[in-house]
Amino acid sequence: MTTTAPIAESFNFHRATPPDVTIDEHVRRKVVELGKRVTARERIYLDKCFWIHMRAARTNSRSPPGASELLASLAAGVAAGRLICPISDAFSSN
Repeated sequence: MTTTAPIAESFNFHRATPPDVTIDEHVRRKVVELGKRVTARERIYLDKCFWIHMRAARTNSRSPPGASELLASLAAGVAAGRLICPISDAFSSN
């Protein structure tokens, strides 16, 4: 069995199964699901400079002192489901 087999099986299933929800409802459910996942985590907003420093640390390029440690800490928090680093504040409460 190849790695694409589960994907092909999923497509075949969905092609053969009549939809029980509209596209709009599916999108709404996915937005709500994403919102719950985002709001359940502590959000860490990084400005463009920090994203550049994190990229440099990730690619082993020259980066400021502490960038590698910060990247490791952020990655561990994200992997543990405690943190998220959104690229905008779309889910912030105003």
